[in-house]
Amino acid sequence: MQSVQPGLARGIDLSQFNGPQDWPALKAGGQTAFALIRATDGLSLVDTQLAANAAGARAAGIPHGFYHTLALPAVPPADLPGFGNAQAAAFLAALDRLGGYQGWMLPPFMALEGVPPAWTPEQAVTLLAQFGDSVDVAIGNPAQRTGIYANVNTLGVLAAAPSVRRVAVRPLWVAWWSPTPPPDVGPWTAWTVWQLTDAARVAGEPRPVDADIWDVPAAALPYPPGAAGPAAEIADAAAAVTAAQTALAQAQAALARALRAL
Repeated sequence: MQSVQPGLARGIDLSQFNGPQDWPALKAGGQTAFALIRATDGLSLVDTQLAANAAGARAAGIPHGFYHTLALPAVPPADLPGFGNAQAAAFLAALDRLGGYQGWMLPPFMALEGVPPAWTPEQAVTLLAQFGDSVDVAIGNPAQRTGIYANVNTLGVLAAAPSVRRVAVRPLWVAWWSPTPPPDVGPWTAWTVWQLTDAARVAGEPRPVDADIWDVPAAALPYPPGAAGPAAEIADAAAAVTAAQTALAQAQAALARALRAL
């Protein structure tokens, strides 16, 4: 897969296990260009920090989106499509209570943290495809197509499924804790988001946190309504410099006139 290029957006991903966040401090720290926030896990668990993280990221003007951790029981359910739909419904219901998935949010992701031994690769792909399709239909925005989070070992399992391309066409958030680029795995040859480590030190967060990089510059990310992205912040700074230079020139001219009058 591709290596990291200069200027790409760097961010974090969070869940209740990271505890409460100081979102203004994360914004001021300048090292959190985006955040991926856990919303739900399985059929019923709602992250205890979901509401606080969603409100905090929006108030701080940090681009953000949400992810669901897929729960796979030891034995695959008989109705895999129904099981995928049920987890998608839990994810969407939790976000509906916060106002729903908005068009300015980052795309959602479904996190697959492994495939139990009793599952075939095809069964895992079926679950992923059903969850992703259900969420996509509910959101109704092609620009927010649901992506998949997995490490390279899990991708290797999925790659053995005959219908793997049903999920390989989705954005990939790959967990690869190494300074070298992730290897290609079957049909996966590029990442959208790369989780670099689970122990980063980020300005504004005193504890270790998962660090990620998005394959676009921060200016290309969608920002919450009313938030100033990097381009606007640069423009504001340039305008402030121009205003200061104008004020200085006026003060110098006034001083020169005063000296001539002496």
